Amino acid sequence: MIQEDKTAYKLYSILVILFVFAALYLGLAGLRTVGAPLEWDFVKAPYFVWSYRLIDVVVQAFIIFATVAAVSAMLREEKVGFMEEQEVEE
Repeated sequence: MIQEDKTAYKLYSILVILFVFAALYLGLAGLRTVGAPLEWDFVKAPYFVWSYRLIDVVVQAFIIFATVAAVSAMLREEKVGFMEEQEVEE
């Protein structure tokens, strides 16, 4: 039973990682056609930084990755036989 849970957890983790990489690749592939024009200059047209899609997509990918890592850490099972350290009395 425990072995099946570990296998399912590993499979789920691999699927999540593949999904994140696929989303990142698709987001970066779209940047080839979408973005600021080549003659864009910050002084001539002071657009907000988020109008540049590369920065926007990278930050979104990082937020999604951090969220998946945090949820995965919260749902992780405790190790069997794990012993907490005892407090030192002086």
